[in-house]
Amino acid sequence: MDARASITNAMYQLIQKYPMERITVDMIIRESDTSRSTFYRYFEDKYQLLSQFYEDFAFDLFHYDNWYSVLFEIHTFFKANQSFFSHAFIVEGQYSYKKFMMNHGYRLASELYRRNNENAELSFEETEALHHYVAGGFHLTSRWIERGMDISVACHSELLCSCVPKILSKRI
Repeated sequence: MDARASITNAMYQLIQKYPMERITVDMIIRESDTSRSTFYRYFEDKYQLLSQFYEDFAFDLFHYDNWYSVLFEIHTFFKANQSFFSHAFIVEGQYSYKKFMMNHGYRLASELYRRNNENAELSFEETEALHHYVAGGFHLTSRWIERGMDISVACHSELLCSCVPKILSKRI
């Protein structure tokens, strides 16, 4: 495993055990068996590392062709890594998972829209509807995680699909 992957894996391991505010760069380098200079060669700080972890996972979601599959895959990953995401969802600030998911959720949905609609751009109304939908979907997912993921991944994904605004329902 290369140094960058070791550092990312260390963050994954640590955030399953500790809240983000308790994790230090020293803990990360100790867990990854790398040096401080190696850590800073790849990342500015622990928050950028956390953001990179999110990006690495999210990149794999761009190959799905329907919104339910995207949601199901995301929620399956959340469920399989429940401890990690229970901690990640409470991180605030520039590199928070909330901020990342809001931006990435919008990007995923708009990319799926373009793919399913011959690269058409979203209208103003569709853009606004998509922003509101992503914000609401994120709120529902946050609550699902806070409740300990009390309903199945399939039920939660279906719930979010049922909330897609009418203007977008046949397009994502």
